[in-house]
Amino acid sequence: MAINLKRSRWVKRTESGRFTIETASEKKREVLLCDTCGINDQCPVRQMMDKADHFVTLSVRHCEKYIPSVGFMPPIVGLERQFNTLRVGKGWYERLKVGDKVAMVNTKTAEIEGYAEVTRLHHGVYGEMLERHAAFNHCAPFRDTNQSAVDYVGHIMQKAHGHFLSENSTLTAIYLRRLEHGLRVMPREASGAGQEG
Repeated sequence: MAINLKRSRWVKRTESGRFTIETASEKKREVLLCDTCGINDQCPVRQMMDKADHFVTLSVRHCEKYIPSVGFMPPIVGLERQFNTLRVGKGWYERLKVGDKVAMVNTKTAEIEGYAEVTRLHHGVYGEMLERHAAFNHCAPFRDTNQSAVDYVGHIMQKAHGHFLSENSTLTAIYLRRLEHGLRVMPREASGAGQEG
């Protein structure tokens, strides 16, 4: 294997005595893709990285097995069977596709509450989205009998996002079906490619 001598000039020694080729701006971004993955506690790559941590710093920039984590604020209700969650903006609409698996994470404890599969995705203007999707939101069944789903879910959205929401805001409705048996990473021998089961 040839050595790239030009790039060897980019190597620096860190304050801790380790060598790195990362720039100062890259080192400031210490969040790994793995840190946000819904199956990082089962991932053999992450386990190997943790074992190697005392002598090398590894990072993952791309991962085909990545499971997005969607946060839910307590009290966490209505995550059984099928439901939707409404998210401000278009980010989740662009990030997910039908059939993706996601981890449902408690925003207070950072613990996984379960896993779900994306069954539908919709994106549109705030008012229209509330009208079309509030009744199917995971919080809607817990409203007072005299309160509409639109008013109830709208109130929750305003409470959570406050001044960020306006009539010009957009929402993404993520329809989810809870996975009763969760997800687990299977060994390569069992699955053929280390796929989750």
